[in-house]
Amino acid sequence: LGCPLEERVFERGQVVTILTDQPVNGGLLDYIVSQNSVQLGQFVEVPIGKRDHVGVVWSNGSAKIDRVKLRYINRSLDAPSMSNELKKFLIVVASYTVNPMNKVFKLLLGGIELKRSPKGKQFYKASTKILLNSTPKQKKIIRFLVNSPDKFFTMKDLTTTLDVSQSLIKKLVKLGNIETHFGHRYLPYENCQAVFSKSLSKAQKLASDHLCELVSSKKYNTTLLRGVTGSGKTEVYLDAVSQALMMGRQILVLVPEIALSIDFVKRVVDRYKVKPGEWHSGIQKSERSRLYNAVAGNKVQLVIGARSALFLPFVDLALIIVDEEHDGSYKQEDVVCYNARDMAVMRASILGAQVILASATPSLETWVNVEIGKYSRIDLNERYGSAILPAIEVINLKEENIPKGKFISNTLKNEIEIRIKNSQQSLLFLNRRGYAPVTICKMCGFQLGCQTCDARLVQHRLKNKLMCHQCGKSEPIPAICPNCLTSGQLRALGPGVEKIADECQDLFPKARVGVLSSDSMEDTSQMQEKFFRLASGEFDIIVGTQLVSKGHNFPNITLVGIIDADLGLQGSDLRAAEKTFQSLRQVSGRAGRHKKVGKALIQTYLPTHPVILAIAKGNDDNFWALEAEVRKKAGSPPYGKMIAVILSGPNEKIVFDYGRQLVQLWMNSYQGDAEIFGPAQAPVAMIRKRFRIRLLIKCEKSKDIQPKIQKWLARFPTPRFVKVLVDVDPQNFF
Repeated sequence: LGCPLEERVFERGQVVTILTDQPVNGGLLDYIVSQNSVQLGQFVEVPIGKRDHVGVVWSNGSAKIDRVKLRYINRSLDAPSMSNELKKFLIVVASYTVNPMNKVFKLLLGGIELKRSPKGKQFYKASTKILLNSTPKQKKIIRFLVNSPDKFFTMKDLTTTLDVSQSLIKKLVKLGNIETHFGHRYLPYENCQAVFSKSLSKAQKLASDHLCELVSSKKYNTTLLRGVTGSGKTEVYLDAVSQALMMGRQILVLVPEIALSIDFVKRVVDRYKVKPGEWHSGIQKSERSRLYNAVAGNKVQLVIGARSALFLPFVDLALIIVDEEHDGSYKQEDVVCYNARDMAVMRASILGAQVILASATPSLETWVNVEIGKYSRIDLNERYGSAILPAIEVINLKEENIPKGKFISNTLKNEIEIRIKNSQQSLLFLNRRGYAPVTICKMCGFQLGCQTCDARLVQHRLKNKLMCHQCGKSEPIPAICPNCLTSGQLRALGPGVEKIADECQDLFPKARVGVLSSDSMEDTSQMQEKFFRLASGEFDIIVGTQLVSKGHNFPNITLVGIIDADLGLQGSDLRAAEKTFQSLRQVSGRAGRHKKVGKALIQTYLPTHPVILAIAKGNDDNFWALEAEVRKKAGSPPYGKMIAVILSGPNEKIVFDYGRQLVQLWMNSYQGDAEIFGPAQAPVAMIRKRFRIRLLIKCEKSKDIQPKIQKWLARFPTPRFVKVLVDVDPQNFF
């Protein structure tokens, strides 16, 4: 598939192979060219069954099917053609992740539309006029438009998204609060001008100069930019961005969460006075199409996005930055399982571009790649300016007399009181959403669980609902036990962030307490508003999940309290220690990021655990060395290779039998190449009424086992209704 083709243009009547997103033959289907000609890499519309689908001209026809049975290409699409580099990248991703091409092709379809682009339409955006004495619905419309100042919306966009009438929109237009524009939606992006920082420390300047030199080299290299929290990593790598901008080339900055993209976009606009391209699930389809076309036409230089932005059709990509490179959100765990950090390195190596992996707590994979000389490394060991790292103290919960059902120790309580008196903020961290993870009947012991998943329902009192964190289903909190029908005996066990917030309100009645969790915000505008309120000091106490640990800058926080440091150390995850270390180190770094001195308190029942000791003593390199030694002895990643195969289906026996047959086939054919474990019931045994079985293949890191796995799975027919998911380098084992 990756071989260059002699024939680049296909004339009318010729047979070509089209790559589609449909599963038949891995998405590769033959069609007859119906128009004058099509080019290799051109996007087209093709019929499959009774529906039309997007496809790309992939190669010469395969000649496997009689011509009389072939269908014709409908038409060419108004979309930029796929480059040879992007084609090669898709092939490499498919090969590495052991996936058919059709699944990988889906990853880049977010910016391509079947419908024809409008020649001219009426679009709407906010004006600068303030509306006085407005109604709630009018405020809703204006707030939505104000939060999207650079976007244009059709009437249908506004009425559908906001559930308002056309007459209300037209009234706001008449009043002058909404501007109208007639034309094409795909407005051009403004050019970013290179702006280099003038206030770097000596260490930052050395790092900046080195990264700019690497970008200027126009050669592939991956560099770990490791800096303690608050050291100014972003300012340093933005200089590398400026270097690429000065060269007129393209840059991609990957961020792990939408919340971080909001914060980062604001920072970029402050520096460059121009809004960059954005790519994530919060962006409308029309805006994604606009960006896709601009990227392919080299009409936008700087793009900020989530992991899927990696599949955009860049034509002159000089630099990929992976911010918070250790973050688990970079790993996609459905359809095509891939790690955007690793695929970023792969794409840059194909392009000859630079990669900067930025983190205060790099992943062990990156740490090892630095140790063996595969990646280079730059360290920023001190906070910027007068800010100093927070003092870290461990609270031994065995010695604290905490009342039953309460979770804040007296030591932590006293420190919070001091912060409230001094008009400073406290941040309490617990990586558990909702109010309580378990709801149990005190009378009969029944635990409320999801009807379609092997999971308990989590109480969310802010929404007055029980929610399944596996399938997303929710239901009202019942008044009576559904098992014994007893009234008033349901009890919420265990803490979630909402329960900690309630406890704070009981302990400090006059304090302003805010909850920061993905559950408490419905869209990006709400998220942006919440972060602004937190950063501006509106709350005295912030209670948050992992969302608060990811690179945010709250200038008035001087105390971080970690409610349950042991939570992440539970279970059999081989990365449990690493993930807990990263999480606790990151959230501790939210304290004292400006001139005020910060402190972090870690509540734990395991004060001598290596993770707790490493954080308390600041022995990061010692922790990584110890963790690396443990993994190396076990032959576990990053020193060994692991590939999970997850089988799921509505019939447990059929899924188990299929798993056993696969294992037997492997042992007969490939036993000497790798060990295979299973089949075993997955820890989460059922999701959406589908039973889940896991197999695990383990081998030496140097072995190219993926082609054999592909052949192994192809040799045995998959039973009807059974799905197979291959996860190379699994991050979770749920």
